Amino acid sequence: MVTFGWRTAFYLCSILALVIAGLWYWYATDHPASHLKISPEELLLIGVGKTAEPSGARPSTSWWTLLRNPNISLICASYFLSSYVLFLFIFWFYLYLIDERKFSILGGGFFTSMPYVLA
Repeated sequence: MVTFGWRTAFYLCSILALVIAGLWYWYATDHPASHLKISPEELLLIGVGKTAEPSGARPSTSWWTLLRNPNISLICASYFLSSYVLFLFIFWFYLYLIDERKFSILGGGFFTSMPYVLA
């Protein structure tokens, strides 16, 4: 980005993302039985084909049951609180390092990436 500009970095990253998405679309499947690399022995090992209930039948669960579950409430609270911290790091940490602490562009980018790398 420093050498060629942010637009070039944007286009290179988007091309890389499209290549990865294409590889994933080609290689991944929705069901283990349709994957080319899985043998019949492995399908038996993971239990594909041995279902206790008829296909398509699922027990019904209401939203009210899920919302009254304290574990769901705790998970929602943890996502809300961690998303706040993530928002600060994504949108403000880099600007803080560059504007207030006078880091270089590369230094600010390096230290901004450290929480993600270490996590």
